[in-house]
Amino acid sequence: MNQKIHTFLSMQMMALRMKYGWIILLLLAAGCIGQNPAPSGSSTPSSSPQPSSGPQMYKDLTDTQILELMDQLSPVVLYLYSSTCSTCETAKPLVEELYETYHLSIIWVNRQENKAIFDMFNFAYYPAIYIHTDSEVYIHFGESDSLTRTYQQIIDGTLVGMHRVEYTIQDTNILIPTSALIPDTLYYLDYDRHRIFVFISRTATLFVFSGSQNCETGWLYLKDDLLYDGENAGRWQRDTLFPHGGNCGGLVLVPHDVTGSSIVISVETMEVYL
Repeated sequence: MNQKIHTFLSMQMMALRMKYGWIILLLLAAGCIGQNPAPSGSSTPSSSPQPSSGPQMYKDLTDTQILELMDQLSPVVLYLYSSTCSTCETAKPLVEELYETYHLSIIWVNRQENKAIFDMFNFAYYPAIYIHTDSEVYIHFGESDSLTRTYQQIIDGTLVGMHRVEYTIQDTNILIPTSALIPDTLYYLDYDRHRIFVFISRTATLFVFSGSQNCETGWLYLKDDLLYDGENAGRWQRDTLFPHGGNCGGLVLVPHDVTGSSIVISVETMEVYL
């Protein structure tokens, strides 16, 4: 009996669709008339943001959408902020000036809504700007700074960020291939909760180090003859890593060995030493 009722109802619904389908189409068409298209600069996230429509300010995106855009955009520019941060509010004109001056697409990343992105990239401070061109630059800034000048220095090569280096784990050792390293270039790797930096100076001195004695020092960049902390007021001589002002102490050197093809860092020693 239920099958007969189901069959009957299906036949009735099909007849109604055939009879009144044209009316439904007219109603749908009428509903579209007079609707304005979404503005190109709309902050409402789509299921798949399209960077091909030109430089945009991408706001209110999910973590997944941000990661998708980061794979598509070049350069990648993130503005890291918090909705409860008063300095972030006063620093907005600096971000807008960067956008207008260099016609860059900028992704706004909210500390409250995009915590996974902050954690994934070890972003700890805001307002801050993350720029990935040939290298990665992350700088904590205030309303008196100039993001346009910072970006111009990146373009000119005056300011150079970090490069992620690949490594392998063998037994209880971290192995970094020396063939991947270029002198006067700053590298980093993340292992567990540690961030390790590798730098070969212009005098061919190899430095393997972590944060400073007084600062965690998660993001560094090279500028002129100094190594700068992107998060704190810390500076070091790039050929010696001696402190050069700021409130951070000396960088913490990590014990390591060098074989013919690798830098070898003992995980057990590192855990104790750091």
